[in-house]
Amino acid sequence: MHLSRWISVCVFFFLLTVINGNGSSQRSNMPGHIAMESYLGHSDRLLYVERLWSIKDPIEPAGDISKHCLELLDTFSNATSVYLKCIMCNARPLHYCQNCATEFAYAVNCYSDIARLVENGSRCRDELERADNVQVVTLVYDFIVDVWEKSHCHNCYNATAQNGTTVYNSTEETKEMLEKIQDVQMCFHDFAGKDIENVSVCFLCRELYNKANDYYNMLDKEDKLCSDLVDSMNYTRRMWSKDLHCTVAVHTDLLIYSLSVAISAIPLLFYLGLYLYGRRRVSAVSLSRRDSLRRALKEDADPPARASTSDGI
Repeated sequence: MHLSRWISVCVFFFLLTVINGNGSSQRSNMPGHIAMESYLGHSDRLLYVERLWSIKDPIEPAGDISKHCLELLDTFSNATSVYLKCIMCNARPLHYCQNCATEFAYAVNCYSDIARLVENGSRCRDELERADNVQVVTLVYDFIVDVWEKSHCHNCYNATAQNGTTVYNSTEETKEMLEKIQDVQMCFHDFAGKDIENVSVCFLCRELYNKANDYYNMLDKEDKLCSDLVDSMNYTRRMWSKDLHCTVAVHTDLLIYSLSVAISAIPLLFYLGLYLYGRRRVSAVSLSRRDSLRRALKEDADPPARASTSDGI
């Protein structure tokens, strides 16, 4: 009796092991599960499979959000993805203000479409905010705008409204600054390395460098710089000073030379002044002595006046 029970228990566990083995082999053949099998336990694998098959179709309408609103959300999602990729690809060297303005404008305009859409008395943006307590859409929009504003990209563009959308056009100051920086860098490229100490590039590119630096300082005082211009000018200055070993000072050579001449001339002027003052003093003393001697000689030459006598009456 006891032997038959033990045999039944052994057969039951054997069949259970076989069934579990077949189930595991079938799950391991499913696409996307091979990497997960390596670090998920048995119970976690079953939970992962259940969650995988329970994912809803992303284009299926959710809750009370209208179909048109979800379409605008999908457009905004794609626009945001393109903009984030653009700024990441242009982060070094930093040129995303210049190269990602179109992508930024498109993402902002897509969000504006969501904010303007009203269907059946309900605003699309309000529907999205009610459906998500984290408010991911608003957070993403605030992030892309924050990146643009912290980089001061608005300083390099004029924003104009056209047909309900915002269009960004580069300012004339930005175009001129970029042209000046490009001229300097082209000069570096053409003449750098022509001699051992880069004497030629320092001499030939000095005027272009000074003009670019002066114009940059003017825009800085007027608060018309964006991160692109700041990064480009910093790179140009680093090439000028560290790579090419040219003088960092701008328009200071003439001032230095003038000060040197002025300081050197101070002792000369001092001694010249003393010399002229001494000669004038000597001349004044000699003239005074001459006058005294002349008066003395004149007094000696003139006879003393005689007293007059009168006849007696």
